[in-house]
Amino acid sequence: MAWGVCLGLSGCDRMSRERPETVGLELSGDRVPALLTRGREGAPGIVVLAESDLDSWAPMLSRWSVRGWHGIAVTCRDAAFRPEDAPRWSTLCEAAMNRLIRAGTDAENMALVGEGTLGAFALRMAAQLPTIQAAVMVSPVSAGPEWDPEKIIREIRDCPTLVVSSENDMVSDTIAERVKQAAPVFSEWRRYQGAERGVALLLSRPVAVQEMEDWLATILEAPKPTAGNPSAS
Repeated sequence: MAWGVCLGLSGCDRMSRERPETVGLELSGDRVPALLTRGREGAPGIVVLAESDLDSWAPMLSRWSVRGWHGIAVTCRDAAFRPEDAPRWSTLCEAAMNRLIRAGTDAENMALVGEGTLGAFALRMAAQLPTIQAAVMVSPVSAGPEWDPEKIIREIRDCPTLVVSSENDMVSDTIAERVKQAAPVFSEWRRYQGAERGVALLLSRPVAVQEMEDWLATILEAPKPTAGNPSAS
């Protein structure tokens, strides 16, 4: 079980108090399970689009909750993204965002994390939704010509991106390098030793978890401009 991993928190007992709750998201007449953790009222929110089983993401959600962030993880039958599933995933992503907003998330300060083939989908949603302030791809994989992360990153105009890969995962590592080179705006690439993919990479590398969280914090916790002082930083 992923709950055996503390991911650098100050004790597993603290994490246990922040265990995610299972909630249902309405999707085309179905009730899709999701994992939800709550943060402070008005705090940032993170939506995880997962290829792996939801329980694998529980430690990450709990860590973000301890920080004060809201988080939710969703998946479509524990399957890789397929182009024909794009409408279903769009509806599911929007349902997850709305669930976070109801939980107290700042509706204008959210991030997407896409695992594997869902990395490119997370990028496209970030390009279309101004409420998304940051996008993270963990071990990105192409789901076809129209869902090539290297192509989709060119659609991004003002959303910072982070790409995470293992240096011995040749497919994702190669895509990550190309995405970094093609990005028209601020993008970072973090690569780590080993060959783990997706959430397994994060769970096996606490430094990767910390660096991803620190990167998100620089964006999600940055001071927001005010109406009387639009140049505030």
